[in-house]
Amino acid sequence: LFEPVNISMTLWAFARSGFLDEKLFSVAVAEVKGQLSRFEPQQIANTTWAMAKSGFVDEELFETAAQLALEKVEEFQPMNYSMLLYSFALARLPHPKLFAEVGRRCTASSLASAASMPHVVTNLALAYSEAGVSNPEVFDAVAAAAGGALYDFRTQQIATLVHAFAKAEAKTARVRHARFFDAVSRAVSKRQAEFKPRDLEELRDAYELLGLSTAPILMAMGSGDDKQDRPAPVLIAFLVATVALLLLALASAGRLPGAALEGGAGGAR
Repeated sequence: LFEPVNISMTLWAFARSGFLDEKLFSVAVAEVKGQLSRFEPQQIANTTWAMAKSGFVDEELFETAAQLALEKVEEFQPMNYSMLLYSFALARLPHPKLFAEVGRRCTASSLASAASMPHVVTNLALAYSEAGVSNPEVFDAVAAAAGGALYDFRTQQIATLVHAFAKAEAKTARVRHARFFDAVSRAVSKRQAEFKPRDLEELRDAYELLGLSTAPILMAMGSGDDKQDRPAPVLIAFLVATVALLLLALASAGRLPGAALEGGAGGAR
C-alpha cells in the first residue's frame, strides 16, 4: 500500500518531467480516491497539480479534493492553497466555493509573510485570472504584498504576475493598482539587464492592455538592443591588444608603412 506522500510525490515527479504514463495515472486515480481523506494539504495540492499538468483530469477526484480542502482549509498554508487553486485553473475546473473561501484568507499581511511569497502570489494571480474568477480583493492583497518586495522576484515571475493582472483587468475592468505598477516600472528600470526580451514583450503587452505608459518597458527593450549591437568590453579589449601586438610585430620586422618610408628616405641620403 502506497502512503499518500509516496503517491503525491510520484505523480508530481512524473508531471514535472513531462512524462505522461496513462496507465500509471489511471491506477493512481483509483488509489488517490481511496486514500484522499488521509492526504495532508501539500499532498492534495501536489496531486491535483500533477493531474492538471499532465492533462489527466478526473473531475470526480477534483471535486472530492475541493470538498476536502474546504473541510481542512484552516490547515492550509498559502503555498498549499495557491498551488491548489492554480491546479484547478490549469485543469479548467474553477470551483466557485473553493476560490471564494481561499479568497477570504488572502490578506496582504498573510501573503507578505508567506514562505516563498513570490511563488505564492504569482500562482494566486494566475489562478484567478486563468479561471476567470473575479475577486478584486485578492488582487488588492497580491499587489500590496508584492509591490514592496519585487527585488525577491525572478524577472519571469514579475512578467507573469503583470500578465495575470492584465488578464483580470480585461475581464473585470476593475483591477488597477497604480502603486504596484509604479513599483514594477522601477524594478524594470533598475534590473533591465536581467530581463529577457520575451519577458519585456509580455510586460509591454500587459501595460498596453491596461492603458499604462510603456516608456520604462520600451527603454529597457531599447537598452537590450543596444547591448546586442554593441561589442562587449572584453571583446574590445581583446581586439585592441591584438592590433597592438600586430603593430609591434610589424615594427620590429621593419614592415610598417611609416618605417619603410623613413628607411627609404634615409637610404636616399
